[in-house]
Amino acid sequence: MTRLGDLKVDMPRLTGVTSSGAAPATPATTGYFAAKGGTALGGRSASVTAGELRRWRLRRAIDETVGVPYRRMGRVAAEGLDPIGLVLHVYSAIRMSLPDESESLRFAGKRLAADELVERGKFRENAWKVLAPGDVLFFWSKDRSTGRAELKPGLYHSDGKVAVASADKGKVVLVGIEGQAKSLAFIQRIVLP
Repeated sequence: MTRLGDLKVDMPRLTGVTSSGAAPATPATTGYFAAKGGTALGGRSASVTAGELRRWRLRRAIDETVGVPYRRMGRVAAEGLDPIGLVLHVYSAIRMSLPDESESLRFAGKRLAADELVERGKFRENAWKVLAPGDVLFFWSKDRSTGRAELKPGLYHSDGKVAVASADKGKVVLVGIEGQAKSLAFIQRIVLP
């Protein structure tokens, strides 16, 4: 069993096979999604949608990268990750390949306007609730070597937390989104809900 928030998920059932090798009697992760409002049909809970399962896998992949060392131009988690390496690594966990450069990554998926979420340098009340796990948030940052402003991506996790590869902290960390409002440029939704 793996814990997902306060709810338990039977991991072998995600593959459609129980530990005994038999097919499960109910859909995968039924307990989690039934608790999230799934309805019963003939005594069984509603099936998991592909989008819900992808978002759950993205959150899990982000959790696994927290604490990975920061490395400039890092693309392999075992050696360290930079901000783009973090995004590429997490999306590779759900077998999605993305462009290996910031400029192209900015145009992948659907753009969500930051000004709809941020007002006067602060997030509107509960604005982060429209974000989904895996949304790529682009923040303005100052390059240490050139002093120029540049866009750096982070990944939305859940509950107002963003995963960022931080050169200052020397590793991938989860930070509160509230403190990042002033530097938020825009959001790209790669996996649509």
